Amino acid sequence: MEDYDYRKFDAYLGATPGNEDQHYVGSMQPFVFAAGNRMIFTLANIIKYTFRYKDKKGRQDLEKSVWYVETQLLDHDNFLPPIFMRKRITPELYIKENTQFNDMQKRIAYQIYWYNVSANVYHLRLVQSTLTDYIKDYDNNER
Repeated sequence: MEDYDYRKFDAYLGATPGNEDQHYVGSMQPFVFAAGNRMIFTLANIIKYTFRYKDKKGRQDLEKSVWYVETQLLDHDNFLPPIFMRKRITPELYIKENTQFNDMQKRIAYQIYWYNVSANVYHLRLVQSTLTDYIKDYDNNER
């Protein structure tokens, strides 16, 4: 499977109203990773809030990520992965383009990606567990 050509979004996203707010640091924005993998709204928001938390609203963004995970778990039985995709943005590429990600963010990228392509709830449960554990430590460490 070929990699998705995400660079086509660069000029468009650079012209996005309000883009002067630099809470999406890195070469590839969360929107591009989500859109390039045809993620549904809940999964895209897990990616969005998890990957901006350090530069925007901290713990509140992590809690929003957990809320979206729990919302997706409630509707898991109705989820169908986008199976007819010729190209995807792999988590490896997303991480390579965003070198500032910490280990938690890297794990989330992989697990959301695999949930999106497999619909195996195990991956979503790992996201939930990873985020919940990270939030517990967040207040003590202010990562």
